[in-house]
Amino acid sequence: MAPPQIGHHDMEQISLASPTFDQIVQCIVDARSRDAKCFVTFDWPEEQLDDLQSRLSDRLYQLDIIAPQRLEYDFQSKTVHLDMAETKLHTLFAIFSALLTYFTIGCLVPSVQDAAIRLRLKAVINFGTSQLELKGKLSKQADWAFGCVTTHLPTLVCEVSFGQSWENAKAKVLQYIKSSDGKIKAAIILDIKYPEANLLQLAETLYDHNADEQPAGHISLYVSDVIGLADLPLSYCRPSTAERDAGVLREPQITLTYDQLRDAFLKALAVH
Repeated sequence: MAPPQIGHHDMEQISLASPTFDQIVQCIVDARSRDAKCFVTFDWPEEQLDDLQSRLSDRLYQLDIIAPQRLEYDFQSKTVHLDMAETKLHTLFAIFSALLTYFTIGCLVPSVQDAAIRLRLKAVINFGTSQLELKGKLSKQADWAFGCVTTHLPTLVCEVSFGQSWENAKAKVLQYIKSSDGKIKAAIILDIKYPEANLLQLAETLYDHNADEQPAGHISLYVSDVIGLADLPLSYCRPSTAERDAGVLREPQITLTYDQLRDAFLKALAVH
């Protein structure tokens, strides 16, 4: 069953047709001047991407303009995506849900019998919102991401969607997995209804301000989702598609309950 359409996605969408560098800068300046919450997309040559990022940073600094929260690149369509839809709620919920996940992973460590796996779990860090790069394939920012401190890319990423459609959010996290050469193993989407911010959804509703009773449920994760598959016993590994089709089931080791995620969301809502 397809995930539901989630709320009203009223963030402004701005598309620039083959813009010059100065036109891109002016678009950002105009959006900041009217405090617009928006996404900006435009075509840009891959070989000029690094130059664009450095020039934008320098020019906006000179103009005393806040740079977009994210600059991401789709290598298939040769398209730049600028995220200027920053909100305090989005940032706080990303922080609180990341802390919840980190704490839950940490609570698992003492119960793991294998010393080598315990050490790998202890080496898991939150990559935060750092740029996830794989030359010619991936240039994106997750809202939070977990993996071993020794790895270039995380194995688990999360997208806190606030103002984009479910289809766009899903396409983005699928691109994380498909474009990472198998390094990113799992992705979570947490979707906040915009602009009311009174609904939180995964593939189903986690929190509805207008509901008398909130739903029960959880997100299931495996050790392989946070440290990768290398040298792991099968019992710690998420079943592959072929295994699931064959009826193979394994008990997940990490659980994020809807109650916990609701608490994180409501704390962010109260603070913001």
